[in-house]
Amino acid sequence: MASDLYALNDSFHEVELQDTVPQSTNLCDACGKRYITKHGLKRHIQIRHEKNTNMKCHICQAVFTEKGHLQGHANAHHGIRP
Repeated sequence: MASDLYALNDSFHEVELQDTVPQSTNLCDACGKRYITKHGLKRHIQIRHEKNTNMKCHICQAVFTEKGHLQGHANAHHGIRP
């Protein structure tokens, strides 16, 4: 489920190759994906290539890359409301 969320968020920032997008625009050197914003590229690299998982559930030790995903997990799986 969490990986599905990442895929949705990740693809939102990905640019479909178009003539209007310069070839050097926010290109991931590791996999060749292009992103609209530098932030989108940075986030992609942290999640997909660096496996940056800095949010951890204190109950079950599940890890997430974003606070909102951790809060959603805590609510759905442990009944903890923000």
